[in-house]
Amino acid sequence: GANVLLTDVAEVMPLLQRNYDNNLSAAALRAAGSESHLASCGRVTVAELDWTQPQHYAALCPPPFDYVLAADCIYHETLLRQLYRVLLAITNERSTIIIANERRSESVQSAFMGLFSTAFAFKKVPLAKQDPGCCHPAIELYVLKKKKGASDASLAALEAQETAESAEAAAQAAVQAQLAATSNGLQRLAVQEQGQELGQQQQQQQHLVETGVCTDDHSKAQQQQ
Repeated sequence: GANVLLTDVAEVMPLLQRNYDNNLSAAALRAAGSESHLASCGRVTVAELDWTQPQHYAALCPPPFDYVLAADCIYHETLLRQLYRVLLAITNERSTIIIANERRSESVQSAFMGLFSTAFAFKKVPLAKQDPGCCHPAIELYVLKKKKGASDASLAALEAQETAESAEAAAQAAVQAQLAATSNGLQRLAVQEQGQELGQQQQQQQHLVETGVCTDDHSKAQQQQ
């Protein structure tokens, strides 16, 4: 039998371990009456795998793996590059990758196809060729094979793209900061101009009041004469 490695993130590890203990451990097989198969079956192990931590997949059983099954792993665009790196690291050109994916978002699906097609050849399994009792129109199956020389070239291209994106983001942040500073300066200038205008209006009003008083006193003096 095959040696199988089951992986998930830290939060799900207790459930994954319990499923293994209840279904695939030697004790579970003996309880199910499958003890005679223990000698011929492969070994199953459980390990934590965080795609964002390169040391996790570097510590897995020595790659490349013959088969990689990724079930429900395509769901968020921000994690696609991390999964892409993992698959590049643990496979070679003879490896077969099977991805079972629920199409939740067209933008995520498009990003997935666009990124992974740079390093892997795609083959979609038609619904008609899937087991009728285990398939669903919303679930898509893909078989991927790594292209020749994909690892180094694809990682270099991804890193160059990320460097360019970081530079663009930094430039945009600088522009936004400059615009914010300019806007604040304009606001301060507008407040200052409003204050000056108000001061001038107050001076004019005061002058008119004083002029009116003087004129009134002069008129009274002429009348008395």
